[in-house]
Amino acid sequence: MEIFRQPNGVNAAVKRMHSYGFLGAYLPVFQKITGLMQFDIFHAYTVDEHTMLTIRNLRRFFVDAYTYEFPTAHEIANQLCKPELLFLAGLFHDIAKGRGGSHEVLGAEDAFNFAKQHNLSKKDGEMIGWLVRRHLDFSGIAQRKDLSDPEVITYFANLMGDQEHLDYLYLLTVADVCATSENVWNDWKNSLFLELYNQTSNALDLSISVPKSKSKKALKTQEKAKEMLSKRGISSTDYKDFWNSLAKSDFFSRQNSLEVARITKILYDVDLDRTHLFLKNQMRLGASELIIYMPDRDYLFAHITLTLDKLCVDVVEARVYSTTSQMTLVIFYFLSRETHSFVEESRHAEVLHKIREQLSLPDIYIEETNLPIEPRRVRCFETPTEINFHKISNHMTELSINTKDIPGPLVQNRL
Repeated sequence: MEIFRQPNGVNAAVKRMHSYGFLGAYLPVFQKITGLMQFDIFHAYTVDEHTMLTIRNLRRFFVDAYTYEFPTAHEIANQLCKPELLFLAGLFHDIAKGRGGSHEVLGAEDAFNFAKQHNLSKKDGEMIGWLVRRHLDFSGIAQRKDLSDPEVITYFANLMGDQEHLDYLYLLTVADVCATSENVWNDWKNSLFLELYNQTSNALDLSISVPKSKSKKALKTQEKAKEMLSKRGISSTDYKDFWNSLAKSDFFSRQNSLEVARITKILYDVDLDRTHLFLKNQMRLGASELIIYMPDRDYLFAHITLTLDKLCVDVVEARVYSTTSQMTLVIFYFLSRETHSFVEESRHAEVLHKIREQLSLPDIYIEETNLPIEPRRVRCFETPTEINFHKISNHMTELSINTKDIPGPLVQNRL
């Protein structure tokens, strides 16, 4: 415990303890994961090596020389009262892998037992156990849920309980994800994690008024966007028809006020008989943003995703809004498949040309032979496809598809 409480040298000491076999001898549960391979698409390291990298990443959050890597994490880390709890959570977060069952549940029991054996307070033991038990939740919600939905944020805020738990879990999650492989982290993922952290932090702060429903959030967004547009000399009567056409969609609850004002400024007076495309790199998100506003048609989503797939880019988020004026507003965020970042501006003209060309076709024809070949490293893993339906309201059902990340599934759905 004294090693974990030191201001410097924690990572070096733990690595030596592992190298000389002392860590496995002292903790029999750690010995079980030493050299244990992880046969999944995400982890590039054995469980023990991944654990060492996670602790190293956690330590870097506290070092001034590495502030540039994760500025927010650095600021949060240096406000923690007991960093040793974070390092111990890093040590135990995957310690129950390979035993069968949920490793986060079994690992939480191991962590809590360790805390009792080392005379930690009940509160500290519960914090370490809770972090191990919940170490998958932050990443799962950030990457799979709609962060614009107040219900999602409220659920996660209730799960956190207070700012302290959120701070510890955010740091553990970032360190854990970055330790899976060298290529897994990118600016897009960083933006999702920060959005979930900041929105949850606001929800936990009782002094900040946070909308409790989509309808209230939509109204608040419209009010702020209206102020922004007014400052730019655009009257509400100018875009009234455009906003009214989107009133029945989720446009105002999913987009923030800045995005609503920006998109309104671009589209409120365009010709409704034509197709309008706008492509821009959003540095803040680390992704390329494609906005399409055009007359509604069949297989529109499939047309766009087919073109993007052929251009070797990966869609990370898509938002489709139907209007009452028979127009469709589509917003795509995508990354280059090669660089895992936004597409270079020199390729923007090519992307727009290819999409216009595809949208000019009357129908869409997809052949398996035209799709990119499945990467060899993906072919080695058997990933069963899971399809679930969830009733959101009397008028809406959510379809969730969990499947292997290969070229083509968005196209083949022909939505």
